[in-house]
Amino acid sequence: MYCCMLVCTMGIFSGCNKNDDKKPFELAGKWNVKEMPMDIVWEAPDNVVIEAGKIKLTVKQLTAMMTPTLNELVQAGLKDVTFTADGKIEATYKKKDSKEWMAAKGYATYNTKVANKILLHPDADKVFAEMKGLDATKLAAIKVLFKAGIPVYYTSNGSSTRFYLDTETVKALRNVLPVLLASVKSIPDYAKPLIAKELPNLLEKSTKIEIGLTLTKAAN
Repeated sequence: MYCCMLVCTMGIFSGCNKNDDKKPFELAGKWNVKEMPMDIVWEAPDNVVIEAGKIKLTVKQLTAMMTPTLNELVQAGLKDVTFTADGKIEATYKKKDSKEWMAAKGYATYNTKVANKILLHPDADKVFAEMKGLDATKLAAIKVLFKAGIPVYYTSNGSSTRFYLDTETVKALRNVLPVLLASVKSIPDYAKPLIAKELPNLLEKSTKIEIGLTLTKAAN
C-alpha cells in the first residue's frame, strides 16, 4: 500500500500521455530515489497547532517529526520511478519486511500540457484495493479528484528533479492524505484517528505547504 501512496504523491498521486504539441515528455525515462529524497515546506501562524492531549505541536514541530519518517519509508520502500513515453508511471518497490524488489504497474498515468507541470491520474480502485473499511462516500470523492488529475510540479537542477505538490493541491487533497497515511504501518494506530480528525483543518489554515520528492536521472 505504501508504494501506492508514493505513486499518488508524484507519480503521488486515465489514459495515455496526450500532449497538445505531440512533443515527448522531457523527463521520460527512469529516475532513481536519491538519499533523503523527501522534503516538506510547511508554514502557518504560530497559533495553528495540532493537540494531542496536553501536547500542542506547531507545523514546524510536525515537519521536524514527519520528514525523517517519510525519508526512511521512501528510501526503504522505493527504488526508482519510470515515466513511460506513452504516459504511464511505473515504479520498483519493496514491501515492508521483504527483501524482494517488485514492479508496480497500472497504478497511475500522467499527461503534460504545461511546462514544469504534469497531471497525475491515479487508479483509485487499484490504489485503495488493499484498504479495508474505506467509506464509500469518501472513496467516491477521491475518484472525482483522481479523474480530474492531480497537479504535480517539478524543477530540475542538473541530473536531479524535485517533484512536488503545491499549497493549493495539498489543500485540495486534505481529506485524502489522512486516508493514505492510515495505511502506513509505522504510524501508531492510536495516532491515526488524531491525524484523520486534525490534519484537514490544520492544512486548511496553513499559509504554505509543499510536499516534495527529489529523484536523480538514471544512467542510460
